[in-house]
Amino acid sequence: MPRLKRKQLARRHYTSEHIAALRTLDFLNVFGGSDALRRQAWEHLRETVLSEHIAEKPGTRPEAWWRYSIPAGTRRERIDGGVHPYDEPNNPKRHCGFHYGLPYERHSEGFVGTGWKPHPDALAIYETQTDYLRRLNLLTAAEIQALESKELNS
Repeated sequence: MPRLKRKQLARRHYTSEHIAALRTLDFLNVFGGSDALRRQAWEHLRETVLSEHIAEKPGTRPEAWWRYSIPAGTRRERIDGGVHPYDEPNNPKRHCGFHYGLPYERHSEGFVGTGWKPHPDALAIYETQTDYLRRLNLLTAAEIQALESKELNS
């Protein structure tokens, strides 16, 4: 009887819960909060997750894609005429990272007093996921067709 390679063996243990967790931020329960386990699962399930996600939400990518597969040195660009916060030389958090291709700190600066203090960039307008993927020529032929069909029906 042939022996299974480690990669083949690991693949057998993934379930629909793992696929769902790779599409969203809900990975604490499934992967125990382990980024290493989540990354390993993404490597094994990437094509399955991407094809399912793209079929349901063309013009977007699942959370794990943004975390592990975004092309190096790219980001969603600001389109409202303002300066991208990572291009500001005096920004101490210039290289904090991204969330779905957007700067992390644009969401909030944390609790201040009794409520959230919005980050000054919170109202900035960035290109959509679809525009980002189109700009980098990352849309599949099927996605382009689905998006064109959706636009015609709107």
